[in-house]
Amino acid sequence: MLLLFMLINFGDKAILGLAAKPLIADLGLTAEQYGLLSSGFFALFSISAIVVGFVANRVRSKVLLCVIALASIFRRGLLLS
Repeated sequence: MLLLFMLINFGDKAILGLAAKPLIADLGLTAEQYGLLSSGFFALFSISAIVVGFVANRVRSKVLLCVIALASIFRRGLLLS
């Protein structure tokens, strides 16, 4: 189960690079704007990893995994859209 969560976590980071050309074309972004978008995503991802690390030290593992599973289920709509 943890492997599944790690794969989803990696997919979140990889999809931005895979969708670069369609995003740039659809939104009419320049290379600089797309770079700022990507940098912002990874900066927020890093900050959220620190916050989740602190929360994980204070919350039971089962509760944290259930919250992550629910978040993944809710984000599934993005995958299917």
